[in-house]
Amino acid sequence: MATSIGDAEIRLLRVFATVARFQGLAAAQHELNLSLPTISAHIAKLEERVGVRLCERGRRGFRLTEEGRRVVELSQGLLGAVEDFASEVDALKDRLTGNLRIAIIDNIANNPGCALPQTLAELEQRCDAVDVHVEVIAPNQLESAISEERFHLGIGPAMKELPSLSYAPLFTEQQRLYCGPGHPLFDRPDAEVGEADLAACRYAAHLFPIPQFHACGRPLPEAAKSQYMESIAMLVRSGGYIGFLPVHYAEEWVRSGGLRALCPDTYRYTNTFYAITRTHRQTTRLMALFGEILRRHHTASAGPVTRAR
Repeated sequence: MATSIGDAEIRLLRVFATVARFQGLAAAQHELNLSLPTISAHIAKLEERVGVRLCERGRRGFRLTEEGRRVVELSQGLLGAVEDFASEVDALKDRLTGNLRIAIIDNIANNPGCALPQTLAELEQRCDAVDVHVEVIAPNQLESAISEERFHLGIGPAMKELPSLSYAPLFTEQQRLYCGPGHPLFDRPDAEVGEADLAACRYAAHLFPIPQFHACGRPLPEAAKSQYMESIAMLVRSGGYIGFLPVHYAEEWVRSGGLRALCPDTYRYTNTFYAITRTHRQTTRLMALFGEILRRHHTASAGPVTRAR
């Protein structure tokens, strides 16, 4: 394995990387379209080729070894390079083909500033055969996933601003503080809602960083946490919590009386969403075209966005 990597080894690495991503053989079965015995045999063959144990698997569950984690890290760059090579060879024949892996965070599809659907539609028209994979991941995992080359590009807010990544602003998202029917503040006018009232509420907080809001001189008291907007919405709509949600996402519930914005002139903030890529990754013709279409559609729909540091 150390001196020879052919098609067979690439296939084994793809299987192992997929199992590692899904954190188990059974979880990866649908993605791989292989039987469990076949997946297990592939991993065993890879372990034989590299000469180390890559993972623990069996009744106690699935767990990567230290060597397995390192092989996953190394395989990301190798598998990405293989895909890029195939795409660039096709480009020499004036054919745009290949795989495009995009990571997004949840609940941006109905954001009026998000032009990803229009971008994908034009890409499909202009390319010969492109396999596009779009996956929703947690906001606090987005940048690491791009840095580890699990995806070609990510769309979401900048949390860590890693030096290995490039951030191109695309669109913004307005967030406000909401409560649901049955909450003590739901029917109370904003003029009668004070900081002491908010300080007494149970606050459903995001796991990823947002601007810190205070009531009575201290941060809003966190009673629950989640990294997904859907979970925050469920908690807030239960009537037991207050929490920040995107305005475009909450709009329909507000119209139907299922949510109410609290003190919207004070408790609000703006997220900027970026196209996030690796700084030093060689840009293929496919990625260059996708980036050009993505920027053009977002400039046309929302105008330039200034990056907030």
